[in-house]
Amino acid sequence: MVNPILAGVLILLEIIVYYGVVCGLFVNDLSWFLKDILASVFPIDFVRNNYSWFSIDLPTIQSSLVVPMVSPIMGVLVTYLANILYRFLIEQKDKKFLKSTFGQYISPQLIDKMFENKQEPKLGGETGVHTAFFSDIQSFSSFTEVLEPEKMVNLMNAYLTEMTDVLLL
Repeated sequence: MVNPILAGVLILLEIIVYYGVVCGLFVNDLSWFLKDILASVFPIDFVRNNYSWFSIDLPTIQSSLVVPMVSPIMGVLVTYLANILYRFLIEQKDKKFLKSTFGQYISPQLIDKMFENKQEPKLGGETGVHTAFFSDIQSFSSFTEVLEPEKMVNLMNAYLTEMTDVLLL
């Protein structure tokens, strides 16, 4: 397995080399990248004195190898990016529909699972072994009138945790 940092550096170097070759094809000078690096390393006086060696001649439209290919490549690239954007927006719309429609009835994790598996919601439920839990607390109404809401929530959470722990054993 390749180290992720090393892989990232190799990919970056590959992109730099590819960029250099493509721009070199465009200007009909494959050593332009080397010239640019040397021009930035050496003092400006050296560059001015030897400017003819460092100069890069831009081609006319008819003499470039790349210009005739730019339009078709850009067309393919724009179409591909538009397709990705369209699919992303449709996917988000479908996910939002599922969450807004069924978010009150089933858990968000189940909605995400349905969306990932491309499973449409269906009526009728599923056959299986399930556990139902009913609990009745004696004098619950009068008990809730006495306690503050925060204490009541904490008490109910503690009670239901203990009761469901018994069921899950």
